[in-house]
Amino acid sequence: MFLHTSSMQRIFVYGTLLPSLCRHYAMQGSRSLGRGTISGLLYDLGPYPAVVHGAGKVWGEVFEVDATVLASLDEIEAFYPDAPADKSEYLREEVVVQMDGAEVTLSAWFYRFNQSIARKHLIEHGDYLKFLDGNQTFR
Repeated sequence: MFLHTSSMQRIFVYGTLLPSLCRHYAMQGSRSLGRGTISGLLYDLGPYPAVVHGAGKVWGEVFEVDATVLASLDEIEAFYPDAPADKSEYLREEVVVQMDGAEVTLSAWFYRFNQSIARKHLIEHGDYLKFLDGNQTFR
């Protein structure tokens, strides 16, 4: 189901990897395919957000990235593909993205939080940029 061209792969980002945020530098050389949503629940962890499985909607952006950028993102997200899953803070999983303003869906990777969300703040509207509008701390 996951589609990619040559060495380019798609990734859905929803937090600090978004344009204008503190970790977007890691997306150098990537190409935006536009905004969209995935199914899930978005939580504020303090310095960054997390998505877990759930019935909500999470806003983000889809990018095409090469293998070098994807490996760098794995490091940033503390995803260790060769280690047992419980050693990773996030797991990279495939997701279906509903693209904004179009009847188009894309398959892409995304990082799902792999730890407890107990006592974490649910961002009910599912949009990290909107959440940050009132809090400039992490931009």
